[in-house]
Amino acid sequence: MFYDEWWIYQKVYLKHVRKKQVKKYLEQVRNKEKPLFIHINKTAGSSIAKSMGITEIHYTLAEYEQLYFNQFNETLPKDIAVWTSIRNPFDKVASEYFYRVKHNQNKMDTNPISFEQWVIKAYEQRDPFYRDREIMFNTQCSWIESEINYNISFIRFENLQEDYNKLALKYNGVPLVWKKKSKNKNYKDYFSERTKKIISNEFKEDLKHFNYTY
Repeated sequence: MFYDEWWIYQKVYLKHVRKKQVKKYLEQVRNKEKPLFIHINKTAGSSIAKSMGITEIHYTLAEYEQLYFNQFNETLPKDIAVWTSIRNPFDKVASEYFYRVKHNQNKMDTNPISFEQWVIKAYEQRDPFYRDREIMFNTQCSWIESEINYNISFIRFENLQEDYNKLALKYNGVPLVWKKKSKNKNYKDYFSERTKKIISNEFKEDLKHFNYTY
């Protein structure tokens, strides 16, 4: 992103546009016009949000609970419809890498770094240059942590179309529109024993909770 575009993002979008978007969205959630969608990165969340006509902002469930309370001075109802999309952690990590290279995030295109070295730096060494926004590296379980036992519906990336259709049927969503679709890559082609071990340890909670394997 160029400097002038970044300035616009920081001064205009973050301070004004996004605030209005979230306020409107939470009103729709409160009125049960829209589901509360937790947009986890690299799980087709942008495509789902766009197709459902809701915000693509990355907020955790805990953050939405606080935003809801701040706006309405009441807690998020326990019976609220909460949806999120999830993905095999190994596939998700590989997708994150290729997305960052494609868009030159962390200068990963102009100053190339191998997948192996990136995993080591971002997940093992936690190098802040590559691990630039912590939420994007968190476990998927952490996105939906709450003291309240909400009934959460999951859209699996591996079963995207069928699972999305269930959501769209409930809220009159349009057919799924792929917003950031990339060429299919088999993540197993990029993992070594070392990086496999790193990601297995980093996302062991996701692997167990969502029944994913390498």
